[in-house]
Amino acid sequence: FVRAALVPQVEGVVSPFEVREVAPEEMKPSDLDGMDVVLFLNVLKLPAEVTAGGGLQSPLGRFVAAGGGMGLICGSKVLPEEFNKTFGDLAPCTLVRRAMAAGDPPVVINQVDLRHEVFGEFAQPHTGDFSLAEFTQYFLVSHSLRADVPARFSNRDAHPVLLERVFEQEGDSGP
Repeated sequence: FVRAALVPQVEGVVSPFEVREVAPEEMKPSDLDGMDVVLFLNVLKLPAEVTAGGGLQSPLGRFVAAGGGMGLICGSKVLPEEFNKTFGDLAPCTLVRRAMAAGDPPVVINQVDLRHEVFGEFAQPHTGDFSLAEFTQYFLVSHSLRADVPARFSNRDAHPVLLERVFEQEGDSGP
């Protein structure tokens, strides 16, 4: 679904993105070379050589510290303990547990900061309605105070949908 979103097969549409897929278990530090953004979609864990050294000292951490983007999208394969061990200090939060039990009513996204660059395209009328997508599962998180939360779910506690953490880049004086 990410490839279709970033590189749509629509006549007359030229995408500015080039997508390269690498199976998580086959990823090597050299796969980060020349990349602007790495998306981890429903990844249980990564090879030790990608996370060796931990945090910003790992190859993945050095990629982020040098200004590379990293996105984490959790799904059915993700186990909180393994996720926390794999992504540790690079993640904007710590996963605690799945938030919903079977049979719980779905939640929708009902709080969105349209000033955020991810959502800016939706600031104009008739450009999308986030409340149409229903979610039957997500993760509760902790240690998210180091992150901004530009979108939240409709549940009573307004749990985060999207968390963002910006690292100070090498040589920069700010985040």
